[in-house]
Amino acid sequence: MTKRIILFLILLLPILIFAGNSRILEASKSVVRIIGQVSSGDYISGTAFCVNSRGYYLTNAHVVKGIHGLFAIHEGSKYDLEVVDVFEDIDLAILKVEHLMLTPLKFAMRQNIQVTDRVFSIGFPGAADHTSNAKLLSTVTVNSGVISKFTKIPLSITDPNAAPKPVIQHDATINHGNSGGPLVNECGQVVGINVQKELNKEGSLAKITSGDVVQGIFYAIDITLAKEALGSRHIDFEETSAVCSGGSGAAEWKYIVVVLILAVILIVWLIVYTSQKRRAKESVAVDDDDLSRLISRKLKKREQNGVPPMAPSRAGAVLQPLQAGEPPITVDGTEKIAGRSHSASVRLHSPAVSGRHFSVWLGSGGEVYVKDLGSTNGTYIGPKRLQPNVAYPLRPGEQLVVGSADTIYTLYGG
Repeated sequence: MTKRIILFLILLLPILIFAGNSRILEASKSVVRIIGQVSSGDYISGTAFCVNSRGYYLTNAHVVKGIHGLFAIHEGSKYDLEVVDVFEDIDLAILKVEHLMLTPLKFAMRQNIQVTDRVFSIGFPGAADHTSNAKLLSTVTVNSGVISKFTKIPLSITDPNAAPKPVIQHDATINHGNSGGPLVNECGQVVGINVQKELNKEGSLAKITSGDVVQGIFYAIDITLAKEALGSRHIDFEETSAVCSGGSGAAEWKYIVVVLILAVILIVWLIVYTSQKRRAKESVAVDDDDLSRLISRKLKKREQNGVPPMAPSRAGAVLQPLQAGEPPITVDGTEKIAGRSHSASVRLHSPAVSGRHFSVWLGSGGEVYVKDLGSTNGTYIGPKRLQPNVAYPLRPGEQLVVGSADTIYTLYGG
């Protein structure tokens, strides 16, 4: 039973550590790839996510502005879409995807979002024309990071000198194609909308680009802007006031939980091991007289119950157990090792028996010899404890006590 408890704790460990991962995976199922064609004939892609049960989605304005033949891909299938509205000043766009009612993502409340919160960017980085396989095109990518700070940058896709708007700076990697995808916390709640940005040559402003971003610095549009945009079109969305338990310092807490669980497992294991050792030692006679009395009582009880001794083997000397559960040991010219170890010639089962407890063999003159192999609880002939690694003769009819009076063998033949 104790071993089962220990196994349960070990199996529970990864569940406790990675329980939050399932929420991120669930959130990724509400994200779609957007593909369209520019005037040059090339295809571009971006990301959008579901905001309500009526098929409305949110993405970046620059993903759909001036793009032709727009459609969405989800799990290898193609869906037509409609651009409901474009907000150029905050780089957001509202879409409606026909016949694709995914589970809406919930928005976190702004006051519940903090610096150092762990976040995940979900989207479809990479150029859409790298492959024509619809299944590969709809395979989502998830990257993790933390919120670095709250700041403001220009978001307008037409006026680089427009007033800065609130954004979240983070280090969850996003690339061209991630634009419009959600930035979520460990509970799968939306905390921002990812946007592809880089600093200009002066390093003072930010602008839309299809090139590389400044290493390690990424932005997400503040959810307050997204909520205002949806509200202006009377499009409902889901918001939760629940504080994500995997917020600031969540990673550190997970490591603490891991250490605590491992400590509990170690303590339980030590208690079990110590208890087994104590029981094994308590089962050994304190002195020769006590052991002799224990053996005599067991033999007398066997006689009173009318239990006959096991029949000896026809093949020479044999050690027969006085109790059921242990195997008989046929003695021949080969030295046989008995104990609980898998490497032993004869496997015994009593907890008082060591892994390699004793050996027995037949001498050249037909004598039976026994040798204790340095066992914890000792090997006895009658009440006499054998010195480790010293061969002792065992005569027919004598009792060989292995570890405790619960494991007694009688020699027949020899």
